[in-house]
Amino acid sequence: MNAVIEGFQTKLPNGVTLSCRAAGPAGAPVLLFLHDFPEAAFV
Repeated sequence: MNAVIEGFQTKLPNGVTLSCRAAGPAGAPVLLFLHDFPEAAFV
């Protein structure tokens, strides 16, 4: 089974824009991964 990964950007109230990726069924429990500079989501 291949997961479909949706990429999108979210702008925070302080003006910072986050690049986000989401996968999985709607309504499923959320698992959040954060990384620090200089890493990227694909690492």
